[in-house]
Amino acid sequence: MPRRRILTLRKDGQWVKRRGNRTIYFGKDRALAEKRYADWLKSEEQPAAGSTTLETLRRAVLDHKLAEGVGASSIAGYRREIDRLIDHFGGARRVDTVSVAEWANHRDRLGEGVALSTAASRVIRLRAVLSYAVDRGWIEPSQFRVLRRPRAAALRRERGSRGSQWYSLDDIRRLLHAAKNDSPGMYVAVLCGVFLGYGAKDLAGLRREHLDGDFVDYPRPKSGVARRAWCPIELSALIRHGNVLPLRSATGLPLVESLRSGSYGSSWRDRLAQPFRELCVVAGVEPKGFYGLRRSFARLSQAAEDPLATACVMGHLDTSQTAVYAGQVGDSRLRKLGVRLWNYVHADHGDRERGEAEIEALETLGMR
Repeated sequence: MPRRRILTLRKDGQWVKRRGNRTIYFGKDRALAEKRYADWLKSEEQPAAGSTTLETLRRAVLDHKLAEGVGASSIAGYRREIDRLIDHFGGARRVDTVSVAEWANHRDRLGEGVALSTAASRVIRLRAVLSYAVDRGWIEPSQFRVLRRPRAAALRRERGSRGSQWYSLDDIRRLLHAAKNDSPGMYVAVLCGVFLGYGAKDLAGLRREHLDGDFVDYPRPKSGVARRAWCPIELSALIRHGNVLPLRSATGLPLVESLRSGSYGSSWRDRLAQPFRELCVVAGVEPKGFYGLRRSFARLSQAAEDPLATACVMGHLDTSQTAVYAGQVGDSRLRKLGVRLWNYVHADHGDRERGEAEIEALETLGMR
């Protein structure tokens, strides 16, 4: 009798397992996928009903997410959410004894001192944790129905009240000029934000080995999604020869660094926020956070009219889409997007014509 396959090999090379309406991914290496699958099965083992404490729930959920191959950043988010639960109720508290009124009180605590969007993210993560407990019969769904995220209309009003969350073209030019006079680390950080669409956490893991000719091949740390972008010559030279990695402030401390905290994801030390705010003040620009540079990349790259290439650069494609689009978004399209964005920012420096000529020459050579 033929041996039954426990995992299925997809066309994109991923070993997967179907569970109900979900597809669970275990990676492309078969041996590693089978190990992850075994760990996942182990994480599915259920404690006796009515005996699950919040500490037990913490271990079970995080082990399950690890076995599913969830990214370190997402696992750290789940860990923080369960830690808030434990801080509030205590790790020895049985999850099925938390009353509706207590869940309502905890929901109110989640929104204290934070934006509505942050409170919404916390509620969504917490509901995912408790849904895991419901699926295993540890609690009834009626117990936490009061854990509702803020209404969509309220979230829209909050977003509208903030104004634009990106930097204008003039703001970006001012920031680049100020950063060049600040420190090599800050200058590279701003260049990465503007032209590669990087956020602060992306900078922690950026290494010289990610350079591939005049491109940067650097998966998004948050999700592990493949990401490739054309790298401006000035930025490439600084990364390759400038001895600027890890990126440091003028005081010599790393701007962003990843701190390992056991098996359950990573935590981050962000020293970039305050120096970047000070840079904005020096440049005469309203501070909108370093992540505003990533939003600016998304907005400015619209001029290239190639949303698929923009998505590839930003790492917005999931693993199943990456395989499909890999053959459609070639290096010439990524180069064209990057060069046009560079020229758009430096148009007053007379670089636009040279950049367009470079694109035409590359197309003539057949680099499509």
